[in-house]
Amino acid sequence: MKSFENKRAVLAKVPTKGKITAQKIQEKLEVEGKKLSLRSVQRILNSLAQYGVEPDTGKPIGWTREQGLDLGLTKMDLSTAITLNLAEKYLEQAFPPALFRNLESHFNGARYYLRYENKTPQGLWPSKVYVHQKGMPLLSSKLDVETINTIYKAVLKEKCIRLVYRSMSSDKERRVMFHPYGIVVRSERNYLVGKFDGYSDVRQLSFNRVISAESSYFPAMIDEDFSLEKYVQQGEMGVTRSLDKLVIKLWVTPVFAKILDETPLCEDQLIEPKDDDFVVHARVDDTDELRHWLLSVCNHATVLEPLALREEIKETLRDSLSWYED
Repeated sequence: MKSFENKRAVLAKVPTKGKITAQKIQEKLEVEGKKLSLRSVQRILNSLAQYGVEPDTGKPIGWTREQGLDLGLTKMDLSTAITLNLAEKYLEQAFPPALFRNLESHFNGARYYLRYENKTPQGLWPSKVYVHQKGMPLLSSKLDVETINTIYKAVLKEKCIRLVYRSMSSDKERRVMFHPYGIVVRSERNYLVGKFDGYSDVRQLSFNRVISAESSYFPAMIDEDFSLEKYVQQGEMGVTRSLDKLVIKLWVTPVFAKILDETPLCEDQLIEPKDDDFVVHARVDDTDELRHWLLSVCNHATVLEPLALREEIKETLRDSLSWYED
């Protein structure tokens, strides 16, 4: 803990404007009754260099630090450091870029604390957890940071936003005024949820299809009873075919039956043995996402009911197979 206090004391003497030498820092600390050798001060400064404390090329060397940089040393503990470290790794898409940059000094502090100040096994936790997204990995949108910042700022301040947007169904660019309700992060894709000006239906706009964004001073008209969480949970991001639940019956292999037993499709899912395989009964949302999932597991699961869904999947597979025929 003493080394922790020493680092904090040295860091407090490094200015954000101008420079200070290691010897000058040592002298100031000595005046305050804290005795550190010049070599100790230099060693501490060097250890802080990779976290925003910068030396110049003069002789003697002068040191400065980034504005707002304190490495969080005054408030950092193990739980905070682990939380910040995991947030930096896995939550960047959920933050407005400007806000994420503002947290950089705290992220630096968390890394520093875990590497140098905490020697317990618990401090290694971030290296023992890895969040692996299921499915084919795709690259994130190449939308420029300025445009992303404009979108997040509009959502944050509940202001309308002027967009140049290209829809999936048309290659033409559209200039629209949009009332943003929120942002849905879905793996490598982000979606802006809200309404086009003059329309009543809630829409999702993929960041990938935004050409440009311009902020406005007009307040966004947001329905008082709208909940982004409920919107997603009701299956809207999966392109809902019907508001009613779909009762499905699947024939599945033993291996897939075990997977569904471990991770059910719904609370009242039922799995029954059938000859050497199994039949699964479940109530699910009637969405495009359901169909994508059924197609992705078609070598392990076959739709038995409803017949309309069975025929739809069969037709899709038949069309797909035709592309592989010579």
